[in-house]
Amino acid sequence: MLEGLREGFTTLMSPPPETKKFGEGGYGATFAAHAVATKQPLAVKIIDTRRMRLEAIRRECHMLEQLDHPNVIKVLGHGTGRASTGQQHLYFIFMECASGGELFDQVIDRGANAMPEEVARGFMRGLLAGVQHCHERGIAHRDLKLENVLLTREGTVKVIDFGLSHQYQRGADGAFDRSAPLTDMCGSKSYAAPEVLSGRGYDGFAADVWSLGVSLFAMLSGFFPLDEATSKDWRYTKMAEGQRRGKSTTALVYGWYKRSTAHLSGEVVALLDSLLAIDPAKRCHVAPRRLVPLSGPYS
Repeated sequence: MLEGLREGFTTLMSPPPETKKFGEGGYGATFAAHAVATKQPLAVKIIDTRRMRLEAIRRECHMLEQLDHPNVIKVLGHGTGRASTGQQHLYFIFMECASGGELFDQVIDRGANAMPEEVARGFMRGLLAGVQHCHERGIAHRDLKLENVLLTREGTVKVIDFGLSHQYQRGADGAFDRSAPLTDMCGSKSYAAPEVLSGRGYDGFAADVWSLGVSLFAMLSGFFPLDEATSKDWRYTKMAEGQRRGKSTTALVYGWYKRSTAHLSGEVVALLDSLLAIDPAKRCHVAPRRLVPLSGPYS
């Protein structure tokens, strides 16, 4: 299938003007594509291997190939370009098309108007289901953010970009061995868990849960709870103090801006408070079909 897909992109060194570009990063860009035989709409991510190690690209593809879920982007084929076309330095990753934009756009487009809780609930259900699927296969995403969640035209959530992900290996008992803390400081600061930024080691699954909390908070409020979860941000110190005193983190953050949480249900406030627990041991975690220890309309 890869050959048929790649055949239509023999001139990507200079793409035709009508080729739609979905996005661009430091290592490459993503374009609209289609399967030559079936005309099925696709997306193709083209990475310059002179800027990103081939081993790292193939590692990400290997992880994606292990994932098969409606809320995780599906990889359909990948491989290097042909030397005969001068594209041997390019790596093509063909994926299903999710052309509805980033989840981040859904927040930005509303401006000062917060996303209705019912709408956020729908997005969050899909996001939780996708992340749960990853965790069940030992994969910690480590860069969850609204910008790394795409939507289809029908509004289905698709988790993307596994370039920073870590896959735990199974131990003798068959469970994933998470005994050794991860130490890589990765992800975007606004979404990264405090233990990730501290450099003291962390559990990848728990770090993902914090990022989910930041994402849900941003959807419901239109702003981030913190710029970064370190003492460099004055709000982090106040958040830690508030949690030690048993205060609601959601109410505390809203209070800094003289805003009320009255429009939020008790369930979502409790969920946010648990997702954004600074102590990872007190943070809820993603488990089959629900959030533990919390349940309710978001699980």
